[in-house]
Amino acid sequence: SVNALPVVTMASIQSRCVGATVITLSGGSPISGGTGVYTIDGDTASTFNPTTPGSFNITYTFTDTNGCSASASTSLVVNARDAVSISASNDTISVGGSVTLTATNITGATYSWSDGSDSVGSGQIIVASPATTTNYSVSVTNPATRCISTASKTITVLAAPSVDAGSDLSACVNGNAVTLGGSPSGGTWSGAGVTNNAGVYSFSPSSAGVGSYTLTYTVTQLGISYSDQVTASVNEAYRDWE
Repeated sequence: SVNALPVVTMASIQSRCVGATVITLSGGSPISGGTGVYTIDGDTASTFNPTTPGSFNITYTFTDTNGCSASASTSLVVNARDAVSISASNDTISVGGSVTLTATNITGATYSWSDGSDSVGSGQIIVASPATTTNYSVSVTNPATRCISTASKTITVLAAPSVDAGSDLSACVNGNAVTLGGSPSGGTWSGAGVTNNAGVYSFSPSSAGVGSYTLTYTVTQLGISYSDQVTASVNEAYRDWE
């Protein structure tokens, strides 16, 4: 007796990305009236774990009750994920400031950004203004492989300094210059009658003239300015009439 070989087919298997979930091998036919066995590049297997990129040959061999066998094969492609990273214009900013975040450029890719709780933009480049230290993440989908790659970066946000210009001041128009201080140190003063001598700021009543003036003390932290103000009152010169 000469028996016909079984007609065996193997369905195609969609490509996977490295790190995808383990798949149970299927798609071979027939599945009844005998025994079917899957092999991956010649090794018997029932599941496939896509841990490395490449093209793998999946073969289904069916042996019927007459002991006749036939096989069919398909290729399973495992695509590598793109190496994605985030660069920042500054890793540390001051509250009120902003930072430009740039993800790796993947031709034709789509980008999705998150701050851990909300979506914060799309596109390769975004500008963010976090109020507190925040971890940003980006998901990048490659249109050619349909693989999603991710990256994250933490931006540290410094609190605003507590700026204090001190108390309001009063002087006569013919009085001596008043040295100006402020906290924290290292700031700058501006306003009518303000002079700067090698980093030492003073208010000159005679330069300002009689009147009321607003003097501003400004401290700059990582490019962001914070300020406080005092009022300087300049009075008429005191005269001792006989």
